[in-house]
Amino acid sequence: MTRGCNLKMSVWKAFLGLILMLAFSGCGDRLDKLLSEQKYPEAEAYCGEQSGDDQQTCFQRLADSLLVRREFTRAFRAYEQAGLKQEGAEKIAEILFAGKKFKSARHFYEVAALPEKIAACNRQMLAGLEKLKDGSLLGEALPEKYGFCLSDQTLAANVEAGGIRTYNLYSGAADTLLAWKDAVYKNLHLIDYDLKLLGSLGDNIFMTAPVVDSLSISPSGQSAPLNALAIDPRQQWLAGGSWNDTIRCQDLNNRELSQVFAGHQAAVAWLDFSAEGNRLVSGSLDGTLKVWDMNTGNEICSASHGAPLNQVAISPDGQQAVSCARDPQIKIWDAVSGSLLKTLEGHRSYVTCVRISSDGRQLISGDFDGKIRIWQLPSGKLLRQFAAHPSAIAAIRIAPNAGYFISSGFDFKVKFWWLEDKDTFLKQFRG
Repeated sequence: MTRGCNLKMSVWKAFLGLILMLAFSGCGDRLDKLLSEQKYPEAEAYCGEQSGDDQQTCFQRLADSLLVRREFTRAFRAYEQAGLKQEGAEKIAEILFAGKKFKSARHFYEVAALPEKIAACNRQMLAGLEKLKDGSLLGEALPEKYGFCLSDQTLAANVEAGGIRTYNLYSGAADTLLAWKDAVYKNLHLIDYDLKLLGSLGDNIFMTAPVVDSLSISPSGQSAPLNALAIDPRQQWLAGGSWNDTIRCQDLNNRELSQVFAGHQAAVAWLDFSAEGNRLVSGSLDGTLKVWDMNTGNEICSASHGAPLNQVAISPDGQQAVSCARDPQIKIWDAVSGSLLKTLEGHRSYVTCVRISSDGRQLISGDFDGKIRIWQLPSGKLLRQFAAHPSAIAAIRIAPNAGYFISSGFDFKVKFWWLEDKDTFLKQFRG
């Protein structure tokens, strides 16, 4: 009798074990299916529905799969959910370091608290900056006013023949990323630790990962060419400003329209996010600057520069905004009240572009005569000025915490400048 009961118990335990194994296998199949379909938000939500050890295991599998797919931002978030923040950061850093993305690798080594690895990244970055002093010329023309961007060690720029070419800033190696004939892209951004490129073509937005993907933030049946595009530093929000006066914001995690801002009376000329991504500043050809709250969708303040705006910028803390227009003045605004704080004068032609450094301590401006001025913030003191290009400055980008910035001119040249040396440039790309 006892023997029969023991046998039944053994069979029952084996049956339960089989059920649990099949259930766990089903969970794995579900996760694999979501990953194969690149439904990352759904995969994250699925793991979040699990409990205990199953949840930790699910997030770890998700993180490892995302790491293979080079989805570093999502992978790191999944490692955090799995309780493996430092281990995950080290894995990501090793891949970035091997790919010579030293600045991004340093960020994750800092999270992983590995001082020796951080020092190795610093040495590599310093060596790379020294190499830039040699200078070189590359036979590419840059026809589009805002058609280039800078991230970590990569420059992406439009070329005259159509399409986009990327350059490794330290080695000078070039790689054609997109080469659609007669296609001139605008509003280029490098995101997700240098491995994706974002830009606009007409009323569509493209993203490379590295496969070209496209999306639209315009309502179905309605379209207007995008004149401005911005992505917040946390890579959560994508904002597009069009010729129909409207700003539309999309959540990059699920590609759903999150906010629509209306209020300008003419085309949106420029957009910029604060460091935390909670505020967006917009400038329009109607001469107005507006600051928006990304969480509530409300307009925080509005101000009038008095002339059609070329560019706007917002300080990292979101407290001040800067505008430049078709006049020689730069205006600094309180980004909460909209009141004018300072007017910076010194340019002799209209100011084409403005940029604020990542620490909020410097403002760089360029004008139609090819002159660049560097100002101290918040005092507005002029630190230095110099002739950068023989014709108008088209755009300026500041490399975060790297000690240099780049300028592009209508002379079809992109130049790299030390922040501390007024008249020496590191390297130039030329058409």
